[in-house]
Amino acid sequence: MDKPYNYTPATMDDQQIKDGLCAVATLSDNSKTKDSYFVVGGMAVQSYIPSVCRRPTSDIDIAVLAYLNRARFEDYSRSVNEYLLDKGYKVSHRKFRRSFGIDFRNEEGNSNFVSIPRHSENSFRNIERILDREIRNARRKIIEGTTDTYVVATPEDIIIRKLARSVNRLSRNPTFERYVTSMSGLTREGIEEKISHLNRIRERVFSNSAFGVKVPGESEEFLRFLSDLFDIRILSELGGINKGYFNEALVDWNTFLCDGEDHQKEWRIGLVSRAVLPQDLAECSTLH
Repeated sequence: MDKPYNYTPATMDDQQIKDGLCAVATLSDNSKTKDSYFVVGGMAVQSYIPSVCRRPTSDIDIAVLAYLNRARFEDYSRSVNEYLLDKGYKVSHRKFRRSFGIDFRNEEGNSNFVSIPRHSENSFRNIERILDREIRNARRKIIEGTTDTYVVATPEDIIIRKLARSVNRLSRNPTFERYVTSMSGLTREGIEEKISHLNRIRERVFSNSAFGVKVPGESEEFLRFLSDLFDIRILSELGGINKGYFNEALVDWNTFLCDGEDHQKEWRIGLVSRAVLPQDLAECSTLH
């Protein structure tokens, strides 16, 4: 499991997450020229939607405009550690399969973490152009109750990242197909139930993992797949999507490039896009 699920699910309405975002915001102070990070993932989604629509998650995912091995990570994240320690949190570092984690735990034992991607120099060069475009278009958000601000990806870039991941996960797990259309009928009235459903799956996934039990349909991969679909659906309706920029950003992702020969790939892109995106955006994602 790349990221553990024995952390405390939370939203950015919770003080511990606000403190985590304030810690991440110190990364801007370390840059002499321009911001070197921006928030992505579930917390980025929450930045654009009201509290009632926010899906609890355990981590603050950030993208970094640099390649980080262990030594570079330790140096880069120093200000984040210092801020959290000054706030009274217990801080430790974790190494996951694709990321480094800064675990911060309060006196009550509630724990969350900041996730920073691991890259070799070569792998970073492969995505540097995408990251550069994303950070140039990223936005600043005020952390509620403070004067601090953090940098967050645009709704368009958040959606495209999650859409690409969903299409790739569906390729690896064809049985997930039956769950895709469950998002197409998502209404405002059903949002609370959908969040509760995801939380129940999360609890079972963690429980199963803790005891080494594998249950079909209750895996980490499955939970992330459904969570991404939910996030895309909510953000595409409430995030104020710029169709022109959405179309521009799609071109950077190989996931959406089709040569007309791979019909299964085209089918997967169409299936997911039509289920979670408004019609005009779904058409954009199936035309590349």
